[in-house]
Amino acid sequence: MNSETLPPALRGRLLCALLWLTLVPASAQIWTEDFNSYPDGTTNAPPKWTSNATDCDDPSPNQGPNQSQWGVYGGQFTVNDIEGAPCCANGGGGGNNFWLSELINIAGYCNVSITITVSAAGGLECDDSANPIFGCTGNTPPDNSHDQVVLDYSLDAGAFTQFGYVCGASGVGTFNVTGLSGNTLQIRVRASNKANSEFYFFDNVLVDGSTPATPTFDPIGPLCELDAPFPLPTTSTNGIAGTWAGPGVAGGMFNPAGLGGSTVTLSFTPNPGECGTPTTLDISVLTGTVVTPAPLPPLCNSDPPVTLESMPSGVSGSWSGPGVSGNTFSPAGLSGPYTLTFTPDPAECATTASLNVTVIPTTSPSLSSTTLCNSDPPYDLSNLQDPAFPNGTWSGPGVFNGNMFDPTSQSGDVTLTFTPTDPCTLPANTTVTVNPAATPQLDSAAICDDYGPFPLALLEDPNYPDGSWSGPQVNNDTLDPAGLSGDIVLTFTPSTACVATDSTLVTVTPLGTPQLDSAAICEDGGLFPLALLADPNHPDGSWSGPQVNNDTLDPTGLSGPVEVVFTPAEACLLVDTTLVTVFPDTTPVLGTDTLCSGAPPLPLITLADPAFPDGTWSGPGVSNDTLDPAGQSGTLTLTFTPNDSCLQSATTTVTILQEQTPQLSGATLCQNDAPFPLEQLEDPNFPNGSWSGPGVSNDTLDPTGQSGTLTLTFTPDEACVLPAQTSVEVLPAPTPQLDSAALCQSAAPLDLSTLLDPAFPDGSWAGPGVSGDQFDPAGLNGPVTLSFDPDSLCAQSTTTQVEVLLPPSFANLSIVCDPTNTTYTVSFDLVGGDSSSYTVNGTPTGGSFSSPPLPSGSSYSFDIDDGNACGPTSLTGSFNCNCSTSAGSMQQPGAPLQQCINAASFSVVHQGNHNLDPNDTLQFVLHDLPGTQLGTVIAVSDSTTFPLPQPVVLGQTYYVSAIAGNDLGDGTVDTTDLCLSVAPGVPVVFYDLVPQISPGGSICPDDCFDFTLTFSGDNPFLLDYALVAPDTVVTGTLNTLSNVATLTVCPAILGVSAGAIQLVPLAVSDARCQVDTILDAPTRTLTVLPEPSSLLAQTLCPGESLVVNGNTYDQNNPTGTEIFPGAAANGCDSTVVVALDFFPEALGTLDPTLCPGESVVVNGNTYDQNNPAGTEVLPGAAANGCDSIVVVVLDFFPEALGTLDPTLCPGESLVVNGNTYDENNP
Repeated sequence: MNSETLPPALRGRLLCALLWLTLVPASAQIWTEDFNSYPDGTTNAPPKWTSNATDCDDPSPNQGPNQSQWGVYGGQFTVNDIEGAPCCANGGGGGNNFWLSELINIAGYCNVSITITVSAAGGLECDDSANPIFGCTGNTPPDNSHDQVVLDYSLDAGAFTQFGYVCGASGVGTFNVTGLSGNTLQIRVRASNKANSEFYFFDNVLVDGSTPATPTFDPIGPLCELDAPFPLPTTSTNGIAGTWAGPGVAGGMFNPAGLGGSTVTLSFTPNPGECGTPTTLDISVLTGTVVTPAPLPPLCNSDPPVTLESMPSGVSGSWSGPGVSGNTFSPAGLSGPYTLTFTPDPAECATTASLNVTVIPTTSPSLSSTTLCNSDPPYDLSNLQDPAFPNGTWSGPGVFNGNMFDPTSQSGDVTLTFTPTDPCTLPANTTVTVNPAATPQLDSAAICDDYGPFPLALLEDPNYPDGSWSGPQVNNDTLDPAGLSGDIVLTFTPSTACVATDSTLVTVTPLGTPQLDSAAICEDGGLFPLALLADPNHPDGSWSGPQVNNDTLDPTGLSGPVEVVFTPAEACLLVDTTLVTVFPDTTPVLGTDTLCSGAPPLPLITLADPAFPDGTWSGPGVSNDTLDPAGQSGTLTLTFTPNDSCLQSATTTVTILQEQTPQLSGATLCQNDAPFPLEQLEDPNFPNGSWSGPGVSNDTLDPTGQSGTLTLTFTPDEACVLPAQTSVEVLPAPTPQLDSAALCQSAAPLDLSTLLDPAFPDGSWAGPGVSGDQFDPAGLNGPVTLSFDPDSLCAQSTTTQVEVLLPPSFANLSIVCDPTNTTYTVSFDLVGGDSSSYTVNGTPTGGSFSSPPLPSGSSYSFDIDDGNACGPTSLTGSFNCNCSTSAGSMQQPGAPLQQCINAASFSVVHQGNHNLDPNDTLQFVLHDLPGTQLGTVIAVSDSTTFPLPQPVVLGQTYYVSAIAGNDLGDGTVDTTDLCLSVAPGVPVVFYDLVPQISPGGSICPDDCFDFTLTFSGDNPFLLDYALVAPDTVVTGTLNTLSNVATLTVCPAILGVSAGAIQLVPLAVSDARCQVDTILDAPTRTLTVLPEPSSLLAQTLCPGESLVVNGNTYDQNNPTGTEIFPGAAANGCDSTVVVALDFFPEALGTLDPTLCPGESVVVNGNTYDQNNPAGTEVLPGAAANGCDSIVVVVLDFFPEALGTLDPTLCPGESLVVNGNTYDENNP
């Protein structure tokens, strides 16, 4: 029927219905199962559903009438007599059967529900009406009585949630769960019953859901972006609640700020549980305008009205405020700041704006006046301004730079104008009066710089006496001339108004000192004219002093320096003094010397008196002032005849010694020896000197890297003792090449001589298991490091390894009977030894072994070995499958249990899985055979703890087994019981926890000594020990994870410089046991050798140095302590204390006064008027054999020059100094 033909009322109802269908969620069937389409006996219908069931009393369900049923029968799922896994020991089952749907897709649906119908028939039982029961409890009920159906579901593959429980027949009917949501859903039904007459049925599994509706909203906007935040609806018009998101959304509010000019799309998301789909809503946001009026400048209250903007920023509106009329602002009658307001029209999307305007009243400044001199500096006119109007410019006569006035060319009253720059302010005038200025007339002066304070008032103009002076060193109108020189400019500043400042000069002459000469004269030289010593630039003055008369010195009776005084006649010159040295008759003091007979010729200037070096030498062996010692001996007397006046001849002696050569020893060293002190090779008659040669440093020879015969040179320190040479043979330090070995732990001791290098047959062995030249492998395993110390000269110690092999053993022993108990099979894993060559009873096998079936009650025997042939390990025993007695099993550690013999007891672990007949008992035995055989029984215990047995063989493997059998009536097991059960034993190896310690030795105080400690047991190891020294006892603890550890003892740390240190073990522990007090502790002794010390005290010449141990000692470093490593006879360090002293420096001055043209030769160098001064070093010339230093300072008498100019008659002549002067030779 066409809707156009419907009556209006019916057509309206139809439209409403259609609208409701689009806005309200619609119900839909998602998944269903009614089991009608499957044949009877169907248990799985993949992929739609699957099932799994366990029937504990009927291995074949669904086989016919009166048999158990699991699956579809008659269009429903049937459960009949299906107990469920696991099957319980006392009957019944654990109820773990299940029917499981596929993963059902529920994405896109809401309010999903599950419906399922459960019915029951027969005598069903309920043992717990509150909670389902799964698994075996060991009791009936519930294991073989409780019947149940449990319904649960899983969302999105998560954990299952129970929504239905039928206990027995209680609770059957239709189950329903609603309000589910997610992506996938899975349904599980777990049903179980325990009797053939009991039935459960479930059918009509239905999953329904609703399709979501779309939320609707009333339109919003348009909004202005300047509006306040807008509240958004929390529920749609069709009743769906949710939340909003999008630009501008926060806390359910929409803020349009910043979104102007756009259409904003907001998203609406229904709340969880709401059956709706997300939707969107568009809101139009208008662009807002921020109104910014053009600013107004400050206005005077006399200014005309100002027109305001009619549409600031393009926005229409109206103005309001003081002085506003329409769009006009009038400042008349106003004063101060005002705010005008612009209000946009209501239709505008714009802001209200403010405009600030300042109205200023009209004023005029009040200026000051002043009086100036035309000599004054430019005047700052800002001093005359009204402080209320600081800004503006000046104009008028003499005005420059806007505000400066120059009075120089002005006079009288000068009118100036100030024009302010401040708004609404008028110009103003003021007057400056300018008067003329006078200049004072100042005097000048000339003074010496020692005048003292000079009063400058002496230089002032009497007409203008008042004022102040300034200039260099002027203070309180006084000049201090000290330190000044030349023309000094001083300034006078009058205090009288309109009087100008003026300057004048004071000339300062500095004090002078005449430059006087000195002289040296003989006491008998006659009167000496002192004018010869005057300064030629200042010759006028008078002389005074001892025996001075009429400017002449009489030296008679005087000696040494004589001070004479010169008093100048000129101004500003100081009195000065000089010296005249008067020499009496003197004899030079000569030096002595000792020379070797083979020494080079000696320049005798070295023996001269430094004050009188010039003269002539004579005596035995002397030629040209040089002494040649060749052919001379004993003490020689030599004579020195001086060249200088006032001196007498003198004599001295020189001793000539014969040369000698030291007799040195030789030596033979090894390349690996410690550095060798060469003092051991010296001639005792000549112990002081230095050594040189290959490998020599600090008088010690290091043989490392040297070989063959070395030639060494000894250079003595003693005079006239010649250098000598000796030889030292350095032998190589070879290392023996030892063989290695491998042997079984049970083998006889190994003769270690079989491992020796034939080139080094003699020496001593050390290491675990070593006694003499024998190595006993008992109790050891794995690689063992042994050391060999050869007896051969220079040969080095070395090491080798002996591999101690253990036979393979077994683990995880298992004996399994066949179902009829007629045979049994023995199986075990092979462990240890060489896994690539395992054999059982001679037949190669892998890491696991399983025997063929053996008759019940028979014995078994297996020999386990490998290619190393360190076995076999025998595994024997018997087993009767018809015996129910079982000793259970021991917890096997995987390797032999290491147990220290020092503990009081030890324990093993039994698994507790034994089975005993009523007349049986269980015990534990320590025995010496592996597997289920006992062998020799060492100890028996009623628990897994054993007191430590005595004695046992250290390193041998014992076993602890559980045994079970008939009780003899006293709690002990009858070991003859035919059903005796022996558990494979836990291997146990006993060891001594007290470590082996290597022997002591001898060391130097600054060295350290290593003791080697060998531990047995399981790490970590902890050893408490004491170090007992002569004056102290120090305790310590050694903590190590290694079976071989090093304990280092350093005597210096203990403060021991000599004597014995004993190492005493106190207590020891490992991971298994602890010994708190070690009895009969293996004490070791370490001998500390003393270190020798000596004093090296010598007196040297100035500037000389001595090198000791590579360090230089001299006057800046005269003392110290040097240590020579290994230089002592006992191989320890040798200490030398250095304490040097130095002779005083032999220093003299040669300062004679010579006549012009004379010269002096000192040490072969000529000194004269061109070279009047210098320093000469005369090697070995001092009396103590050190250098002598002569400082030469010559002075020269002035040239005696006079003028002879007489007037002669014609024909006359004059003879001067033998030469005739006349008219032809005037």
